[in-house]
Amino acid sequence: MTTANEPKRGLIEAARQDKGWGGRLKELADNLSNGDKSALVAMLQSTGNEDVAAMTPKGSANDWFWAHLSNVGFMRTRDDQVQEPLKSIMVAYSLTQQGRRLLPGLLRSLFFTA
Repeated sequence: MTTANEPKRGLIEAARQDKGWGGRLKELADNLSNGDKSALVAMLQSTGNEDVAAMTPKGSANDWFWAHLSNVGFMRTRDDQVQEPLKSIMVAYSLTQQGRRLLPGLLRSLFFTA
């Protein structure tokens, strides 16, 4: 169940055509802490054969950013990785193959611009 404080997660075909998607992603990236950024970098640095998932609190800056990435197929939610009683407050994501391939360049442009 999604509340007003939570993003819409998962592949949304319209997001691929949305011209404002990149601008919103930049805004969401600017809200991330260094720890938030490092979690995504750690997932990218894991070997491609692993299906590494990371948890974050629902409605957090990470959740919004990762959900936005899931809208275009770079990440996916992993309900199987969150155990009770945490399901009501936590969400897990993992990278897709497309995300593993395309995110490093995108993240450089988001995190390391002057």
